[in-house]
Amino acid sequence: LSMRADKFWKRTGKKISIQGSDVVGFNKSKVECFNCHKMGHFARECRAPRNQERVRKESYRQGSKTEEKSSKALMAIDGVGWDWSYMANEEDHALVVDGETPAEFALMANNENKVFDNSLCSKECRKNTESLNNKIHELKNNLYEANIYRHSYKLGIDQLEGRLAEYKEREVKYIKTIRTLEMDKEYNLRKIKKLTSEVETLQEEKDVIDGKLAR
Repeated sequence: LSMRADKFWKRTGKKISIQGSDVVGFNKSKVECFNCHKMGHFARECRAPRNQERVRKESYRQGSKTEEKSSKALMAIDGVGWDWSYMANEEDHALVVDGETPAEFALMANNENKVFDNSLCSKECRKNTESLNNKIHELKNNLYEANIYRHSYKLGIDQLEGRLAEYKEREVKYIKTIRTLEMDKEYNLRKIKKLTSEVETLQEEKDVIDGKLAR
């Protein structure tokens, strides 16, 4: 925090010390308006027409959140709240330590026509970010495992398709063999029938000859 205070002093020319309720000054002439981009006032104090592009961006960021009625603008840095409520007045006020300050506000100072924007996430924000990162890591692991399973299943499917093609080839060969055997069977049945008829004829002739010999 002391390092940030030194940086703040170098940028603004005001020495600050955060000890309980120590009071510090602030030079508003080094502040740039983000609406009209002129020096000496903040955007909420600007009397120029609001930039429509900026309005759309703010509306998108705010969403359905309701605006706070308080005129305070705070910046949370490691649990420290910065009170910039002097923007509604002409006097400079103090930096205030507040451990429960929400991290949805930012300090914007300007030195030598350069904007200093420093906003840090609160503990809840960092916790949510860490949770999301863990979830992303978990999903990536799940995706990696799913890709491994998909590759294994693809190999299995390729093997099954190869075996299926082989079985189809065998089936065609078996069908041809069965048809050949059926044709042979029909031929053999016709031959057996013919031979049976010849045997019966010969048997009749034999019976006739045997009858003649018996007389």
